Amino acid sequence: MIVNNKVLSVIGLAKRAGKTVCGFDAISARARRGDIELLVIASDCSDRTRKDYTDKCAFYNIEHIIYGTKSELGLCAGKGETAAIGICDGGFAGLVTRNLRGG
Repeated sequence: MIVNNKVLSVIGLAKRAGKTVCGFDAISARARRGDIELLVIASDCSDRTRKDYTDKCAFYNIEHIIYGTKSELGLCAGKGETAAIGICDGGFAGLVTRNLRGG
């Protein structure tokens, strides 16, 4: 997998380090435990899916961003298309947000 985007590269690195979670049920369970630092939601997921994830983020006070496509996030996660990836490490979450700001 070759990713020429710093944000997606950091997400892929977090996945390889075992610091991500995918899938609505798994994300929900980790959100309840307070384990998710940042949720990355694909820009091309359905409105209903986006609302489900953003509502969960609001309820559990989780920072979220809309970024990438389902295919791009799926490549980072080592899966097929995925609508969202939860980052469970503050360091990786900070790297993602810094790279989004161009830092």
